[in-house]
Amino acid sequence: MSGAVWRCCPVREVIYADLPVEMQEELHQQAAQIRAARGEYTAAAYHLHRRSDDAAVELWYSQRTPEINRGRGGAALAVFSQISQRRLAFPGSANSCCSSVPNSTS
Repeated sequence: MSGAVWRCCPVREVIYADLPVEMQEELHQQAAQIRAARGEYTAAAYHLHRRSDDAAVELWYSQRTPEINRGRGGAALAVFSQISQRRLAFPGSANSCCSSVPNSTS
């Protein structure tokens, strides 16, 4: 079929929706670790956010300058605009909600 585009995303979404929540969270954790190990911190933050892990903020914040310089600021904004302002406490502050960050060096 010349010019046709096959879209796998609807199939992926159906399969994903059928997974137990615990499996979805585990898969997002694994994806976050892989992405962080590759230096893809905005993508890692997305996956941490999808599993409701407050470490998303701390992980991305620590790498914000290189991520913004790589043109990933807009993607980060899309992720963090979905998070309550109360959960977006400045990392390292007394109000910080972040307690753990995946080890991106291992």
